[in-house]
Parts: sequence; structure tokens; C-alpha cells
Amino acid sequence: MIGRKRARQSHNPKRLDSLTFELLDRLPDWRQRAIEGVTITSALWSEREREIHVKPLRHVAALEHKLARRVGRCPLFSDDWATLVLPISDFPKVTQFDFSVAVSGEPVYRLSRRENCQLQVRYLRYLARNAGLCTFGFNRLEPLLVAIFAFRPGDLERELGRYRRPVRHYIRWCRKRLGFTNPVIEYLAAKYALPIDDPVFKDCQIESGKIRRLLDEETLLAHEASASQNPILALPEFLRENPSLTLDDALRLMKRLHWLLKWAHQCHVDDRAAKEFLDTYFSYGRWWPAFAWCSVPLDAPFSIEVREKREISFESPKVPYELAASWNDWRCLTARQYVSFFDAEVNHIHVRVLDDGVQLHRGGIRVKNDAYRDAAAPVDEHRSEEHYSRYDSQKSRDRRLWVECRLRQTPTRARMAYGLLAVSILAIWLLLGFGSWFYNDEARLNGADVAAILIPVTVAASLLLAPAGTTLGLRVKRRRHAALAIALFVLWLTVFCFYVMGRISIDTLHQDPP
Repeated sequence: MIGRKRARQSHNPKRLDSLTFELLDRLPDWRQRAIEGVTITSALWSEREREIHVKPLRHVAALEHKLARRVGRCPLFSDDWATLVLPISDFPKVTQFDFSVAVSGEPVYRLSRRENCQLQVRYLRYLARNAGLCTFGFNRLEPLLVAIFAFRPGDLERELGRYRRPVRHYIRWCRKRLGFTNPVIEYLAAKYALPIDDPVFKDCQIESGKIRRLLDEETLLAHEASASQNPILALPEFLRENPSLTLDDALRLMKRLHWLLKWAHQCHVDDRAAKEFLDTYFSYGRWWPAFAWCSVPLDAPFSIEVREKREISFESPKVPYELAASWNDWRCLTARQYVSFFDAEVNHIHVRVLDDGVQLHRGGIRVKNDAYRDAAAPVDEHRSEEHYSRYDSQKSRDRRLWVECRLRQTPTRARMAYGLLAVSILAIWLLLGFGSWFYNDEARLNGADVAAILIPVTVAASLLLAPAGTTLGLRVKRRRHAALAIALFVLWLTVFCFYVMGRISIDTLHQDPP
């Protein structure tokens, strides 16, 4: 059947823009259920499986008219099947691999990165028209918007994350006092050799700051690495993809973009469409929507399946380059998952840990919204040491969520580590007491005393310090085991120092019988 043939990349997505935009606007209308399973498998990655159950498209009232206009008139639509650009899901701009998408059981291929960004730009223009904003000359903004949406913040976020460390934070503070630029400008100058001393570049920086101030922080979290909030980050991509344009052209486009966003910002208080336009623009700096050419049935339900491995964030996204970690973040490892939670009529999410030696802290699970504030209460929620699940079907629920899961060792292993740490400290205290504070030449410690203190503690601690089965287990217990390793080192160093000082006698181990 013609409709079942795999769609080719040579199709022009612009022909189906109106239908694709209608699908994007009405995700909960044609998606019955979205189930996302997150398995934390290591200290770096989580395995994710997302399944979306889709209603028969022809039975959705909001889509019936648009589909009827194409069946029999468009070669991509037959009586029973349609080939279209289908919105798959939204994904945060983090490192991903082993990414695969299947629709109706058949693998599909996503649009290329540039085609995807161009479709995002056209959707933004569609939202601007719905909001009654002036879109005259919007095509001129396309090169800049494509560069903004194509920016990948991974390298910059890693660079900013280093400033969380106390030494780097102090160095940054000192450099700032001496008149150096902020970390983002340093990053652009170092990696892309941008002329940061050029007056035009400084004007671009000013316009970028004006755009960022339009962000509604009650809706979306401010972030230095978002190119939508900080368009100056898109300049390298803009100049590389458009060699005929210059920094002066980029400055003019930034001014035009600022004018359009400012107009929408002035209207968004009373206009829901203007607010949707602003939220979509700023969210595209942190998220990218995936689109794919695929063939789907019109009168039967089908499913969308997405599998991937995604980088885990263990640091707070609120201020990633300052010392903003709380005491709980320092004491317990917290894995943060960024998930889409309002792209279907009903949404489920499940989080579990694969390592047998690691479990979830039931009271340490927090759920935040896109602005990193406490999320609205769900319809149902389940917490345990092995599993966390959340279910919601309310129309007022948050569009995206941060799910923070505090991880810890199993209680048995944690008690063993604390017990051995206490015994090691007690052994150090005994050695210091009899070797220094209460030292007596006539009653010195002998080899048997030292062996009785050292051997049991060292053997037990070495067994506990043996490598765990996964990198996640090693990371969860690293601080506790680091303290135990330091205690063992101090214990052996104390014995060595007292022996060199002559306060430990070993000749009494082998006394001759009388």
C-alpha cells in the first residue's frame, strides 16, 4: 500500500506545516497516554523508554476537517494511511545516545538538525500570527532564529559547572574584580575567537541582555547557557552558516527580535496566545522538539516508542556556576531528571535504580516545575526505596518537570561504613592515648597490642572499600568511604610515627621462655 511506504527525506515539510502545527497545538487531544520509564543505571547515564498511545487521528474532532481536506487530494494521504511530519516528543538539550524512534512498530528517521530548526522557526511565526503580532519581515529573522535553536549548550554548561568548585569560584571572583569579562564571554572568546573588544559585539551583548530581561522567571528558569535567553551564544553558528552576513547584520536582527519579543511581552498579561509565543521561544533554548516523517493509520490507534540513554544531572540547574549547592546536595547524591509531563491526555512517569546497593531516599524525592518551584500536586503518586511513580491527568498540571531523586546506600551497608569509621577513630584515639597523652616508658605498646588494633580494622575496612559493581554505587558512597580511607591512613601514619619515635616496642612479641 502506498501509504505504508517509508517516507523519504526529500519530501518538503512546508506542504504539511498547517497539520503539523495543529498537532503541536493539540497534543493532549490526539495523544491518549504517555508513559515514561527512567532507569538510573550509572553515575553518568539513565536509560529511558517513552511510549505514547495515539488515538485514531480521523476520530479526533479537532483534526477531522484538516485530514478530510487532504485525503484524496494529496498524494501523501490515502483513504486509510497518511504520510506526515509527526511531532515525536520534546527533549532537553543534553547528551544523548542510543536514540531510536518507532511509530506503529516501524523505525522512523527524524528530520535533520537544520530542517528541525527551520520547522521550529515556522511554528514560531505561526504562533506570532495567532497572537496578532506583526510578522512583516519575519523571514529575515530566520537565520538568527535557526542559529539560536541549533545551539547546543553542553560544552558551555560543563565550563560553567567548573565554577561551582570553591577554588575556581574564588579565581573567577578575583578575575571579575580585575575587570575581566564573565564566563560566557570568556567561553566565546576562547572557543570561537569572537572579537569581544569590537564595539559592534558589545552592542550585540547589550541587545542580548535586553532580550533576557523579557524572560518571565515565574514560568521558566533563567539559565546562562540558553541561546534563547542569551542570543549572543548563537553568533558563532550564525556567522558560520551565513558567511555573507556580518556582526552588523546580527546586531540588526537582534534589535528586530527584541522589538518583536517586547511587543509580545507587553501583550502577554492579557493575551494567552502572546504568552504561548513567548514561552515557546524561550523554552526552545533548553528543549528541542523532535519531528519525523512517518506513515500512520487514520482509523486505528498506534503508538510512538522512543528509547535513549541520557546524561544525568547531579547539580542544581538554578545557578550552575556559583556555590549554590545545599547541605543535602553535598551530603546525599541527588539525580535530577528533566521530563515532559503535559503532552498527552494522561501522563505517567516511573523512576527506579538498577544498582542493588543503591536505593531512593523516600523522603528526599522532590518535584519542581519549569521555573524550578514546587510543582502542583498530582492525581496519584507513589514513593518507595526502589521506585517512584507519578500519574496526572489534570488540565492545570505543569508542562515540564524536574524530578529530583536523592540516592543513598542501603541501610546495612551504610551502618557498616559508619561502624568501621567509628572503630577506626577509636583505634586512633587509643594509639594517641597510650603513645602520647598517657605514655609510660615502663608500659609501652608492644607489637601484639598494635596488631590487635590494626589488623581487624584494616581487614574489615579493605573489604568495605572494595570497588562496587557500578559507577553509581561508587559515587553514592564516595564521601563516606573517603572518610574511612582517611581514617585508615591516619591510623597507620600514627603507628609509623610512634614506632620511629620509639614509643612502640615490637621485641616483646617473641620473648624466650624462662
